[in-house]
Amino acid sequence: MKPTEDLMRDHQTIEVMLGILTKIAENIRKNREPELEEIDKIIDFLRIFADKFHHGKEETIYFPELIEAGMSNENSPVAVMLFEHEVGRGHIKSMVSAVEAIKSGDKFATEHLVESIESYVDLMINHIQKENNILFPMGDKLLSPLKRDAIYKHFKVVEDNIIGQDIQKHYHELLRQLEKKYLV
Repeated sequence: MKPTEDLMRDHQTIEVMLGILTKIAENIRKNREPELEEIDKIIDFLRIFADKFHHGKEETIYFPELIEAGMSNENSPVAVMLFEHEVGRGHIKSMVSAVEAIKSGDKFATEHLVESIESYVDLMINHIQKENNILFPMGDKLLSPLKRDAIYKHFKVVEDNIIGQDIQKHYHELLRQLEKKYLV
């Protein structure tokens, strides 16, 4: 398997969660109370699966290999992706502060939560499209088959050491539960 196929598989998982977040934001806009425990679990998923696990593979393995193979670190798709990862982290922090404010009794923080969710979802949908349609095809051309195989093997080692199979199963089960609730 090419590393880009592995990363796109992660994207598919993340896109399901983005659909769930969209539905949650729509429900809140329809004056439904946010289910804060669920949102906490989703934020955990975003921090661990989407950021630490997925973005971690990109930032520590894939992007450096692209740069080593000749892609510019500045004014390039890699630079844009790194910037967007940081913006996404900011949106997640915004969600966390909104949830904390709601838990403290600030009913006006609900709008802040919805805005943070919508901003994150919009960013990540566009981000994933750029990676899938621009960066990854460029990377597949730039990296030799031998280098792609080495990157994929490195992904597997990192996956087992950083997140582990049990945590991956946990997040996939959470995703299935939320998908049944919000997207069926």
